[in-house]
Amino acid sequence: MREVIYFSTKKQLDKESFEAFLASIFQFNDFCWTPNFYSYASENEIDHFKTYISFDTSYEGYKYHYSVFNNDAIEIPIKNRVQTLKKLSAKVNIEILSTDDEVAPFSWVLIEPNGQTSTIQTKLIDDLIMDGYYNFPFGDFRVTEPLTEKEQTTLKEIIKDIYPNVLIEHSTDRQIINEDFNKVKSNYQNLKKFNNHYEIRPIGKNEWIDREEKSIQFVLLMKKFRVYLQKDICVFPRNFSEVKNIEGGSDSEEHCILLTALGQEKIIYKERRKSWLKFQ
Repeated sequence: MREVIYFSTKKQLDKESFEAFLASIFQFNDFCWTPNFYSYASENEIDHFKTYISFDTSYEGYKYHYSVFNNDAIEIPIKNRVQTLKKLSAKVNIEILSTDDEVAPFSWVLIEPNGQTSTIQTKLIDDLIMDGYYNFPFGDFRVTEPLTEKEQTTLKEIIKDIYPNVLIEHSTDRQIINEDFNKVKSNYQNLKKFNNHYEIRPIGKNEWIDREEKSIQFVLLMKKFRVYLQKDICVFPRNFSEVKNIEGGSDSEEHCILLTALGQEKIIYKERRKSWLKFQ
């Protein structure tokens, strides 16, 4: 059984209306409701022709939790899942919390009946009580010399159509999530002088964008900024690190994109291991 969608609400959905929605969107039928699908599946034989709706409640906040399982469903990218839940939110006129594609247990996508989506953080993991709007970085980049105040103002102007308000944080030779880039950049002639690091973090309530789209938009905007600067820029889009399962565990591949007057070059500065077992 594949989990098709998972979400939480403040108000309980009408059972028949929700089933009708699933039937219209996914052509699901023959529904079976359970308090906890995994507990149910461990104690009962699963009918692979049914669609299972797992429904559970917690104490506060977005306390009604729904998971939909179907054997024949294909995996839905998170962008499509959010679009589907936007339709549901508008139909039932209820706010919905969906999972985010960032690896953070407190981060959720808030979907409002008017179609707005934004990223929020919750106070707790078990009880989903909203604790304000939250923004992951739009992206990171490095230059060889510090930006002037005018250059930072221009950068904000370039970004404002996507994020009207941002913080641009500067540090010297800052770590990028971990130390992998700093360890190896001296080995690359075209990277070794990029010692001034900048992180762009949106402020306030902003429209949610999935990581892949955010990464595409970030590179496009940084190309415009490079034209303005007339200097090379080393860019770390949001998807610069990609984790995959390998033999014995998981590992990441990390890359940066070097923007120059000649174009762009993707540089993989950390390769993914093929297996952990040979290192034991």
